[in-house]
Parts: sequence; structure tokens; C-alpha cells
Amino acid sequence: MPRLTTKSCLTAALLVGAIAPADAQEITLRLRPEEGRTYRLLSVNDIEARQSIMGQTMDNHQVMTGVMAYEILSVNSDGQASVRVTYESMKLQQDGPMGRIEYDSSDPPEVMDEATRAYSVMVGKTFHMKLNADGSVSEVEGMDALMDELLSDMPGSEVLPGMMEDIRDSMEGIFDEKMFETGLGGISFPVRGLSIGDSWTATSAAQGLVPISLTTTWTLSDRRDGVAHLDVRSVVGKGEPEMIKMGPMSMTYDMSGESLGTAQVDETSGWMIRSRLEGTFSGTTTVDMPGMPGGPMTSPMSMTMVTTTELLPGTGN
Repeated sequence: MPRLTTKSCLTAALLVGAIAPADAQEITLRLRPEEGRTYRLLSVNDIEARQSIMGQTMDNHQVMTGVMAYEILSVNSDGQASVRVTYESMKLQQDGPMGRIEYDSSDPPEVMDEATRAYSVMVGKTFHMKLNADGSVSEVEGMDALMDELLSDMPGSEVLPGMMEDIRDSMEGIFDEKMFETGLGGISFPVRGLSIGDSWTATSAAQGLVPISLTTTWTLSDRRDGVAHLDVRSVVGKGEPEMIKMGPMSMTYDMSGESLGTAQVDETSGWMIRSRLEGTFSGTTTVDMPGMPGGPMTSPMSMTMVTTTELLPGTGN
């Protein structure tokens, strides 16, 4: 039997280290989009809500599908990317107390329904954002012009200018940086290196039928073929209930619940490849407005939400 020497043991150790799997090493996840490329993300939000108002149960099922194109115009030395974002397509299917509402930008109706007019205005429109290397959005430009067009096309915009201003203020609270925290999968990357099993937490906002603040924990569960696999858990943040103000009327949502799912991230670009989250939430909604008989009206509400994101084939792949 050959005798093991110190030199042979050292050589063996080096060989083992050389062929050790990449997933045994730390990785620092950062957003590194390639300048000149366009990343196209398909997102689907499937929401079912049930609300009881004055003894009557109202169900609402909404499926919103959209494709947004993120064109990387430039990337500075700090890794911040200047991005032109385009609403490429939008599709809405909704069944609720007002009946069925549908819109598909690939096959728009001859007569536009008031409930879907805003979606038709948004398709094809662009705006700009600044994406930081940690995945956060630091700046959004061009939404003012889009809101002007949306509001000018709304019924009553000429006869109710005061209400339109209130509605604009409400929309500015939705169409800001918070709207896009989930547009890229909602991931906020930590500055430290990660090993399999490591977790990190951040807070973001989600928009849909109900605005909610989410505290999300991501766990690096696996690494395969240049893809980071993440387990995701989002819990409704504690604190002040969320409010939407539309003219003199306000709607306050006090919700609790969580969503669970997975996400896959390209380790080179930091871009979301796909994700899926399934959530269950419950709580109350309160409607209030000056002179409302009996004062504010509070009603119970429950909601399930399935959100998926997928990077489409194209110049970003």
C-alpha cells in the first residue's frame, strides 16, 4: 500500500477543493442587467375576494395579466441601471357584483367600457426608472404624463375638477416606486454573501384589489446551473391600516395573512426568471365619507391571491 505523505494529502485536498460544487460557495446576488438588452416580464395576478356588506355577500374574481418590457439604457459605475419601461400588453378578466368585465389589448373591443378604459390608455406607454444593484427602485419618471392622460379620459373630469385632483393624489400613491417593488418579483438583495440555507428580510408594498404592506423573507434553498432557487414567505406588515382615498370617500383596509412560494433568479444578471406566490388574507374594510348615514361602515373581507412572474424569451435571455 502506498504511503500517504504530507505532500500527497495537500494535493488531494486541493483537488477536492477544485472540483467542489459551486453551490458550496458563497454567492452575492446583485442586479447586473446588460446595457442594451430588453428584459420582458409576464406577470399574472389571480385574486379572489369575498366581502359581506349589510348582510349580503359579494364575490369578486379578478385575473390581470400584463407584459412589461424593461430596456436597459445604461448602467453606471455603482451598478445603477437607467431603464425605459413599456406596457406591452394588458389583459383583464373580472367577475363581480357588476357582472363580467373583460379587456384584452391584443383584441380590444370596438366600444370601450368605462371600467377598462384606463388599461387601453396604458398599453404602449413608457416611463423611466432607476434600478439599483440591490433590486430597489430609486426613481420613477414619466408617470405624471400617463396620469394626466388617464384622468383626462375619465368621466366627470371636466365637471368635477376638485374630485379629479383627489383621485390624482390617490393614484400618485399607487403609481410610484411602491408599484414596481413587486414588478421585478419584489426581491431586495442583501449586500452580504449567501450560502444555501441563508435568509434575509425586507418590506415592500403590493397593489391589487387591496393595498397591503408585506414583510418578506427569502431563503436561498438551492443553486443549480447558474440559477439561485429561493423559498419565499411574505407576511402582512403590522402597523397602520392601508387607505385609498377617492375624492371625499376613503376606504381603509385592515388585513392579515401570508403568502408562500418560490422564486428563481439568474445568478449572472440578478434578473427574475420565474416566481410563484400563493397567499391567503383576511380582515376588514371601512368605507367613510362626509355625511354618510350611520357613519363609517366596516365589513369583513377575505382574499386569496396567486401571483406568478416569468421572464419571456427575447433579447434579455
